[in-house]
Amino acid sequence: MESLLDPNVVQAILDNLSEAVCAFDLQRRITYWNHGAEELTGFAAQEVLGKKCSAGILIHVDDRGRPTCQSGCMLGQALRDRRTNDADLFIRHKNGHRVPVHVRFAPLLNQQQDVIGALQVFREGTASLALAQRVRELERLSFLDPLTNLANRRYVDITLRSMCSQLKHGGIPFGVVLLDIDDLKTINDHHGHEAGDMVLKAVAKTLLETSRPFDVKGRWGGDEYIAIVSNVNSVGLAQTAERFRALIEATAVPYHSIELRTTVSVGATMAQPSDDEFSIVRRADEELYSSKTSGKNRASITGVRMVG
Repeated sequence: MESLLDPNVVQAILDNLSEAVCAFDLQRRITYWNHGAEELTGFAAQEVLGKKCSAGILIHVDDRGRPTCQSGCMLGQALRDRRTNDADLFIRHKNGHRVPVHVRFAPLLNQQQDVIGALQVFREGTASLALAQRVRELERLSFLDPLTNLANRRYVDITLRSMCSQLKHGGIPFGVVLLDIDDLKTINDHHGHEAGDMVLKAVAKTLLETSRPFDVKGRWGGDEYIAIVSNVNSVGLAQTAERFRALIEATAVPYHSIELRTTVSVGATMAQPSDDEFSIVRRADEELYSSKTSGKNRASITGVRMVG
């Protein structure tokens, strides 16, 4: 009977875990990449084995879109300090969109207790499970935009009408965030509409994956998106709008031999008891226009001074 410590048995166990697992040597090269990592990231093992973490594979960022290597590399801490550390971060999928994950780095020790590498275990955030359920619901009701898998305008209109009505009778506070891709026409003109569609889908995927599952996210127009953010005040809405902007700026879409990058201009506003579905969107659109005319790639919110 094989021992559970037999290397082949250990690898078989790791290969069949639902969590993503990868290992690094002391030179920070990837030496192991299980099936869970392939499914979560889109990268096959043969694409990443032997490459360093700095090769731009996952590019961990925080909720402000900042690469974590700039604020303290978790892999380096595991190798240097022999310390296990974990965090909630966002990784880049092979298709370019951002995926929320809980990450844990731990040092790997030999029998002499020397550090010989590090292990990274990461699993997808629970928001994605709730999102899958929401997608099935939208498909059933024919309220889904076919290109982006976001709610379509009809669904957003119905939701806004209902929430505005509820707010007049003491319903929960909410805000609306409008986002418009900056210079999508330039991408279409230079690389074709296939590239433009890939950018549209990557931005939508980042928006879906980096927001709360109960907030409604929709495609409002050709290159415009909308989010209805529930149970929030103006400060929280401003933070949400800025988080969307920063994480979309950190998104990169592989396209042939290049990476397509884009930014969004954002306008947001809190709902008022006097609002209907038209007035609140009109006010958010005015803030979006302010962001566009102030240089693009920025967020503006009614009554809140945004820094940056």
